Amino acid sequence: MVAPPSGKSHSGPWKGKHAPPDSEDREQVLGKPLASFLADPGFATNAFFIPPLCHKNRVEHTPAILIRRRAWGDTSWIVTWLTLGQGKVATIARGARRPASPFSGKLDLFYIGEISFVISQKSSLHTLREVWIHEPFDASSLSGPNLFLCCYFAELADLVTEPGAPVSGIFDLLSRALAHLRTNAASVRALDFFEKELGRTLGISDTASHPLAALEAHCGRIPKSRAQLVRMLKA
Repeated sequence: MVAPPSGKSHSGPWKGKHAPPDSEDREQVLGKPLASFLADPGFATNAFFIPPLCHKNRVEHTPAILIRRRAWGDTSWIVTWLTLGQGKVATIARGARRPASPFSGKLDLFYIGEISFVISQKSSLHTLREVWIHEPFDASSLSGPNLFLCCYFAELADLVTEPGAPVSGIFDLLSRALAHLRTNAASVRALDFFEKELGRTLGISDTASHPLAALEAHCGRIPKSRAQLVRMLKA
């Protein structure tokens, strides 16, 4: 499995599987979500080495988090995944909106699992074949601020990642953040910590400025939803 970038983590509200031992404050809040998922022998075998998207007629398998979904035609979805080995991957799930589809109940936002897809030779939109869900996400059980913060984290992860570029550190960060928001109230502290860790993972941290400034300089913009989110979290 590709290891996240090395280096000392900043302190914050959660600690992940690869954080250094002196980040006690993170451990107190979030613990180690996904530990059993990533430690599963079958899962680890699939995730140990995943070649880049450059092979013809190849079916790829990878751990993935569903970060965006939109309708395509009358019966299909276009689904964007943040994957462990291949970065951001866009797939078309043909017929997924039909009641009898094998994808039924498997393509909700923030679901974490494993996918297989056929690489397209004509575009960056690949064909989804199978989905195995390891961690479903019950959005209906969350408060409005928690769900809003989940959406912001996913939107930011979408913004900073590129198709085909491995982002194991960002995959781990987003999975931990989603797990945190299942059981803890959304807060400005969690928002700031995610942005700080994201900047550190990307290697663009600047101790002289707010992490948001570094992210904006790197991406050219930040999600417009952030201003409304901050107002909600401070209310």
